[in-house]
Amino acid sequence: MRLLAFDLDGTLLNEFGNVHPKNIEAIQKLKDNHDAIAIASGRTFDEMVRITQVLQLESYPQAYLIGYNGVEVLHAPTKKSLYSAMIGWSDIYQIHQVISKYGFDLHVFTRGGIYLSKGIKKWLDVANEAATQQHFVDFETFQTHDEVYKALIYAAPEELDQFKDIIIGQLPTTISIFKSASMLIEFVSYTGTKGHSLMNLAHQLSVPRIQTYAFGDEENDLSMIQMAGVGIAMGNAKEVVKQAAAMITSNHTVGGVADALYELGIIKP
Repeated sequence: MRLLAFDLDGTLLNEFGNVHPKNIEAIQKLKDNHDAIAIASGRTFDEMVRITQVLQLESYPQAYLIGYNGVEVLHAPTKKSLYSAMIGWSDIYQIHQVISKYGFDLHVFTRGGIYLSKGIKKWLDVANEAATQQHFVDFETFQTHDEVYKALIYAAPEELDQFKDIIIGQLPTTISIFKSASMLIEFVSYTGTKGHSLMNLAHQLSVPRIQTYAFGDEENDLSMIQMAGVGIAMGNAKEVVKQAAAMITSNHTVGGVADALYELGIIKP
């Protein structure tokens, strides 16, 4: 059995936010082969289920969801948690202290809802599916026991590019930092990345590393591209992802995932 992990946006999805028809057919062939399939995304689990409904993964025994960029892994049919690497509130407070010096606000995703910097003027509208509530708080004094999936900064790309390296240098090594989109910098536990989750899942399934495959396009996919036995970058991937990959496939707009699976001989036409 092989284990194949697919990012969503810019990878499995086309430019309209839907799973490309070629990829739908390819995923069905993987299911016919009894391969393990993991959807790895920065999105919430509810969003992932909604977007991939066409793939009918909830009825496939070897389907898994790697959510919040690797913070937690669920078995798709049962929603049983197989791996979790939450970030601590002590780290959240440190992140806030650093980014607030540069005028950035914080989004914190927890099991109980989303916490936003009090007085935030620009925020990501994510309160639609899994996020139960939005709370505006002062992170200097705020305290809660809610488990934290991740935190993020939402700002103009040029602002984030300017300050990313400065921010990284002021935070502890227990925190992983990456751009998941041009306007987003995300903070997770060091072991809460897509790569760590993929390798942990492979271990649980007794799949050797050489039989693991990872598809992606953004910086948040870099860890699994590097850790998988075969990392595949999309034709539209960031240059740093392409450099780390063993293979570069075609663009997400033309079903590049399916093209790579056929080229690798994992599935047959």
